Amino acid sequence: MALVAVVLGAGFGKDSGSQRPAAGRQPSPPPGHVTWILSGDDLALLRDGNAGLGRRYFDNRDTFVVGKVDGAQDMVPRGFRSIPTLSYASLRAFEDDVHFGRIDPRIGAVIYDPEAWGRTPAVEQEAPVASMRRFNRLASHWGYGAIVAPGRDLALDAAAGCAKHTGEILDQAYLRCGLIAGAGTAEGFVIQAAPEELELDKLHSLLRRARLQLRVQSPQALGLASLSTAPPGADEPTWPIDLLRAARLELAHVPGIMLNFTPATTEVAASFLRDLERERLVHGLLVARRD
Repeated sequence: MALVAVVLGAGFGKDSGSQRPAAGRQPSPPPGHVTWILSGDDLALLRDGNAGLGRRYFDNRDTFVVGKVDGAQDMVPRGFRSIPTLSYASLRAFEDDVHFGRIDPRIGAVIYDPEAWGRTPAVEQEAPVASMRRFNRLASHWGYGAIVAPGRDLALDAAAGCAKHTGEILDQAYLRCGLIAGAGTAEGFVIQAAPEELELDKLHSLLRRARLQLRVQSPQALGLASLSTAPPGADEPTWPIDLLRAARLELAHVPGIMLNFTPATTEVAASFLRDLERERLVHGLLVARRD
């Protein structure tokens, strides 16, 4: 099931009709019908010099544009049909914002991104699956589409119920500890694959096993994989061809990408998107996705 089907068929989130195309414009599908997640800041950077590219890819109901919890929450460009989205690293913060009515009524989806960092409370890091499931229930109760994106580094917490063993690589611990079970009733699950995107064998192994777990744990959830112009741990610059190779592999396993880039690498991201569009490889990969 694709998230866009939820948007069109059942109304994704609280106000799925809040963004309307300009009068007279005919809706057009994004290149390859891929589901995208990207920040409003990144989209603004891309559109500054690549307005047409940004519209072709992200002016559709397959795109989730992430705003600022403590700033401009709805960062969907005027006239775009993308879904206004917020991302939380803390379940407690989401609970507070819901309780005190701080969320813009135009927001249609929320993402929970618990990781081993100061932005996620220790109690949530120690029980990530339970925290993700509570987030899903609360989001659903208030009419938001829920997406969860747990960091693989949660498997490094010795205080958690499951943690990395000596001699075990992090991908193995992430999969063994069952963080994917946190998908629960979520409508989307992001596999944090960016740290492996430059090592295609490792990327393939992670995506294959994670996709199989997701299929068993939460068959209704749409799978996405993260992709970054500056992947964690990379010692050298990432080039458009690197992103293209990783995207080919990711889209052979899942139909969505969470794309991250920086002001300094905006043109790298734009070149990657142009290459992806030029090759017309997205549609073909989706048709031939691996079982």
